[in-house]
Amino acid sequence: MILKAKKKDLGSIVKIHLNVLSQTFNSRIGDKFLYNLYDILLRNPDVARIWVVKKNDKVAGFISVCQDFKKVGKTINKNTKRKYILLLLKFLLLNPGEIISFSKRLVFSRFINNNFSEPYSTILTLGVHRKYQGVGLGSLLVKKSKSYFKKRGVKFLYVDTERNNLNAILFYKKMGFRPIKEFLGNLILRTKINV
Repeated sequence: MILKAKKKDLGSIVKIHLNVLSQTFNSRIGDKFLYNLYDILLRNPDVARIWVVKKNDKVAGFISVCQDFKKVGKTINKNTKRKYILLLLKFLLLNPGEIISFSKRLVFSRFINNNFSEPYSTILTLGVHRKYQGVGLGSLLVKKSKSYFKKRGVKFLYVDTERNNLNAILFYKKMGFRPIKEFLGNLILRTKINV
């Protein structure tokens, strides 16, 4: 069953994120930082949505999406508390090699904002607990997102993933996404939503 995420689901969402998206920059910063990000998304339903799929009353997977990437970026920047900014800065000071990763994320975000004219509706994150991978939960979450955006008149849904993440690329291709651009080692994929 797919449900709107609630505050009580955030801990499970963060655990799944850390487990299945461990290679991401945000994961490397840590659970407190991730919790803050998902909390901001959850508290701003006009900007982003998070859905969860549950099995045995436990979160088995989640998806976070936004209709306008620029707007979600501004909302995150505006709502991030000082302690989380300090957490990020501390992480970067203790891990100077990560400054390049952080810089790439900033440049990539700017690239998206400057090169896509229509609102860039995108899947921000998708994670399914390893125990439940391969049984269609990720597909259900993506279909839910497509349905949500179709009702809002969105023509295209985007997602990006690292160019070397072949499992994600194959999954998104299976869901109807096609590669349209590569930038800084990230592959941008798009699917048309039948309006």
